[in-house]
Amino acid sequence: MSEFSSLELPEVYDLLASYTANYTKLLPSNYWPSPEFLYNREIIERLQKEIERRTHKDKIEPEGSVEPPTP
Repeated sequence: MSEFSSLELPEVYDLLASYTANYTKLLPSNYWPSPEFLYNREIIERLQKEIERRTHKDKIEPEGSVEPPTP
């Protein structure tokens, strides 16, 4: 289970936007990645995976939702 699984999807998107904004501010100022830069990148990747996981989960139909074929 992800550390972001307790958040609603809009909250995950908001966090992703916030970390992405901070990450892009750090891009031009660092020739060598700082710990803050690397931390932001790691969190962004985790947030993206959480969004992808939820997106794929929503596309999968729950068991029993498909009607059996009629004879």
